[in-house]
Amino acid sequence: MHSEGILAGELKHGPLALVDKLMPVIMIIMRDHTYAKCQNALQQVIARQGRPVVICDKEDIETIKNNKRTIKVPHSVDCLQGILSVIPLQLLAFHLAVLRGYDALKLTTDSSFVRRKGSVTPCVPHVASKLPEACRRLPKRRRSRSLQPGWCHA
Repeated sequence: MHSEGILAGELKHGPLALVDKLMPVIMIIMRDHTYAKCQNALQQVIARQGRPVVICDKEDIETIKNNKRTIKVPHSVDCLQGILSVIPLQLLAFHLAVLRGYDALKLTTDSSFVRRKGSVTPCVPHVASKLPEACRRLPKRRRSRSLQPGWCHA
């Protein structure tokens, strides 16, 4: 499944042309300095008959009443709000993987742990064998470092 993260101000520079009634669009709209831009992007998606799913603050009555599909998260300080906003996206990714028949917990059980400079870091040594065939044919320099076998994040 293809997905992209796009800033609200960048939506009108091309990706908006792809929005139609068959494309679900997940938007994070919080009451911060980007609220006006996010509301403008939401209106543009609705005008093109997109199906927005909005992750918003549970106290944002205006956004909640103007949209059919909302996921409400509790309000927090700015430095923690991003973490709270990402949790529904992680749950969505997990449940989509399960619905598509993938074992979403398999990589967790296959991973080994490497001790590096006093910290325990998960490492998946055989990730390359789990990649789709098209991705395995890419030259190693074009793959993300995290997808190369033996690469561990410290």
